[in-house]
Amino acid sequence: MLAALTPIKTEPFLSSEKLNLKGVPSKLVCFEGLQVPSILKPGNCPDQGVWASDRLHVAALVLLLEAESGKEVPFAFVEYVSFGILRKVIIRSSDRREVLQICRRVEKINQDSCPKEKKRNSVMNATF
Repeated sequence: MLAALTPIKTEPFLSSEKLNLKGVPSKLVCFEGLQVPSILKPGNCPDQGVWASDRLHVAALVLLLEAESGKEVPFAFVEYVSFGILRKVIIRSSDRREVLQICRRVEKINQDSCPKEKKRNSVMNATF
């Protein structure tokens, strides 16, 4: 459990042009031989699992970490610091799919809202 709490990097900037996505996890930890993202949440904690928004947040960070490292990252951590609770989140294919759908929606909104002249010069990313 100590390995899941001990950062190897704090607040690293992760970015992927291919995914049109960028984000900053609270920290990266080395757990079970893998580098995985961990986010710190100060709010309430669900009785079991993690909040849906926290699941999407770590799924997006996992996608970024995979794009950067080229290795599969099957899980991440969410720490509910007010309660001293650490939850391991297994990233499902449906989580990955939902993040990618959100990224596509954001890109479509950006394309639809930019005047035609600015579309070529506009680069807006989804940020998690």
